[in-house]
Amino acid sequence: MLKTILFFACSVLLCTNLHAQTSGDETKIKFELSGFVRADAFLDSRQTISLRDNAVMVVPAAKYSDKNFEDLNATPNLTMIGFNTRFAGKVTGVEAMDAKVTGYFEGEFFGMADTDINGFRLRHAYVKFDWKNTSILFGQYWHPMFCTDIIPSFSYAAPFIPYSRNPQIRITQNLNPNISMSLTAMTERDFTSSGPDAANNPVKSNTFLKNAVLPMMDLQVLCKYEGFLIGASADYKSLRPRLKAQDGTKTTEKINSFAGTIFGKINLAKDFVFKYQGVYGQNIGNLTMAGGYAISGIDSTKFTNTNTASGWAEFCYGSKVAYNLFLGYSKNLGSVDNTNGKYFGFLTNVNDIVRIAPNVSFYFSKVKITTELDYTSASYGNIETNNKSKIIDTYRVENYRLSLSCTYSF
Repeated sequence: MLKTILFFACSVLLCTNLHAQTSGDETKIKFELSGFVRADAFLDSRQTISLRDNAVMVVPAAKYSDKNFEDLNATPNLTMIGFNTRFAGKVTGVEAMDAKVTGYFEGEFFGMADTDINGFRLRHAYVKFDWKNTSILFGQYWHPMFCTDIIPSFSYAAPFIPYSRNPQIRITQNLNPNISMSLTAMTERDFTSSGPDAANNPVKSNTFLKNAVLPMMDLQVLCKYEGFLIGASADYKSLRPRLKAQDGTKTTEKINSFAGTIFGKINLAKDFVFKYQGVYGQNIGNLTMAGGYAISGIDSTKFTNTNTASGWAEFCYGSKVAYNLFLGYSKNLGSVDNTNGKYFGFLTNVNDIVRIAPNVSFYFSKVKITTELDYTSASYGNIETNNKSKIIDTYRVENYRLSLSCTYSF
């Protein structure tokens, strides 16, 4: 509660009177406060795997039978929340090294974990230097594979979209007025990779990336031209899952993985937009997507990636009343090598995921009211460790989610 009060107090002070002295001349520093107040209600037809008290629905939960073979997870539930409320501050007006400097921070009451719901947390915080054709960003911001130009209209779209925020240094170069290229070096903070603890049980931590002593790297090319956007990213990550082997000796074994994405947006006609993205990746559980890695064979120090293909598209039409249709699909492609059955990641026993989610949004000045019907199904099964993690004996579970959301932006 104290840090929330301090945040508001600082915002009021900055908005009231903010100026600075630069080289003897008074430079006006401009501070802008923005954000929104949001309330949501969700009705699910069964239990789900989700984040923050059902705020981010990922997949319907697997069957969980009692002694009479009744599926306990086939139980509906209702959730109402307000912690999606968000605040952001932007500071401009200073120049350094002939570059325009922007400071930006953003937070929300989403908490850091389910035990911290309603707690204030940092989303973005960065300093950006802008020259004529070059920019450098220092701080925490979206992972480059999450393109802010093609954000889905309503839902978080997990696990079909690469969803992560990372501490980073990003250099962007404009090659011409329509094409830019960026190179990003990142670490992990809130969205972390999985790995083994001392007993080979899976845990989530940024230690595995830290111990590899190499940042995640991403190279992206983006082209924008008159209502048309297309981009592509290539991503590299190296983890050092453990320091000590089972025999007690030091191990330097790492697991290296690659990922790539192609995405875009097309304005097909007035108020008619088509967005799309395809992802192929190894060990992408840190991006809130299905995937991870495993111990290969019987050697506890050797690891193998699991591969995932995912894609989504959204059709959007309208302005004052907007009609949107989100479609998503994710497929587990198995592992590179055979495993001993120890997996570290997210949704590693899910064969495929399907989502169909139409929604309608009504805009009244700064107020937006949205209702959505989300159908998501997931196919669970058993992992064949001696057949490169192919999932067999699958069964499908389904969830229907009816959402109602009201947002007041400022």
